[in-house]
Amino acid sequence: MKYTPLKNRKANMTVLVALLLVFSVFLLLNAMLDSYRFLCQVGALITVTVFIQITARYELPIYSYIIDKNNFAVVREQGKKVSQLCNVDLTTGIAIMKKDEYKALPGERKRKITKCYNFCQNIFADSYYYIFEFNGWQGMIIAELSEAMAAEIKRIIDNTVEADEADE
Repeated sequence: MKYTPLKNRKANMTVLVALLLVFSVFLLLNAMLDSYRFLCQVGALITVTVFIQITARYELPIYSYIIDKNNFAVVREQGKKVSQLCNVDLTTGIAIMKKDEYKALPGERKRKITKCYNFCQNIFADSYYYIFEFNGWQGMIIAELSEAMAAEIKRIIDNTVEADEADE
């Protein structure tokens, strides 16, 4: 099963246009205010850096999510370059939930997660949180999955839990 989410160009471009406006204000203030010229230049430099980071992270790449048997893989395509970012065995999964469900978890449950990987294609994504255990530590993958893909991951996690309980 493979899923590639659509880009939300409206949200991405809104943030980028807002950054361009902030950059323009800094340049305008730089020309008008002699005493604060250094601060305006630093602000403009930070704004350009954030603009480049957001463009490189959200606008240029295309993320695809693949479930192959009991493996979950994330693939990023950027231009002609294709990179596999992760490949996780779904039998190590603890839970999969929507963003709102994760936010409602108690703090001590969230503190157990030591590594978090965000593989969302859009800035304000409707994402799923996949929590897994690997070598004694808990990790989390944030991804924009389809409903069918999330249901398949949940089915694999539930089957693994039932098999583990039957072995005990």
